Amino acid sequence: MGLNDAIAKFLEEAGPSMPNEVKEGLAAALDKLRADKITAQACRTGDKAPDFTLPNHDGQMISTEALRREGSLVLNFYRGSW
Repeated sequence: MGLNDAIAKFLEEAGPSMPNEVKEGLAAALDKLRADKITAQACRTGDKAPDFTLPNHDGQMISTEALRREGSLVLNFYRGSW
């Protein structure tokens, strides 16, 4: 399922119970993402992520390269403003 289909399904299921201000905020965010052409920049299934280093929960710097040496690596991104 593509992003547009997932969004349409979400709105169909959750939309009726959503307050109008939430719907308006979501619509504005989606408009901005479309204007930024975010899907053209998104990784696709099977794409190799570039190596990067970020702090873990203890503030210790951890690289994706080091984690991949231990086995498969799954990345999960949280959008903090939602």
